[in-house]
Amino acid sequence: MNLKMPSINAALETSVESLVADTTKSAGKLARPDLIERLATESSEAVQWLRDRTKVDLSMRSQLGGHTAKRTLRPSNAFVGAELTFAAGQVLTKMAAEYRDRFRLLLKSKWVGLRRREGSEGWIADVQANGTTVAPRTLTDLREFRD
Repeated sequence: MNLKMPSINAALETSVESLVADTTKSAGKLARPDLIERLATESSEAVQWLRDRTKVDLSMRSQLGGHTAKRTLRPSNAFVGAELTFAAGQVLTKMAAEYRDRFRLLLKSKWVGLRRREGSEGWIADVQANGTTVAPRTLTDLREFRD
């Protein structure tokens, strides 16, 4: 395990080792060491993406149950779920307008399946909107849509 990689926890003056230990303990028998290591060492990129794209203030740190240090980021003025959901909705609406040919946002829809695209490494999402099956599209990595 490479514990010297930059991570959100190192930036928060806690160690990657303590995040790995807390998460492993919390997961119990369901622990997936490979995923836990990735979370502990690579989460800073995701947090930075959230900050950059949504402009949500994540400056407050809290220590939640099972943690040995303050490492949960949240806005000082609201609940993180509400803030991020609202901000993500705004970002996705903007992306749908800017990238009409490559990105569509379906509201009141339901994800009913995921399958491998034949002959490639891509995935296809099966979706229903307003009770009607929507023509499948290949999933795209959102990192492709950078400003």
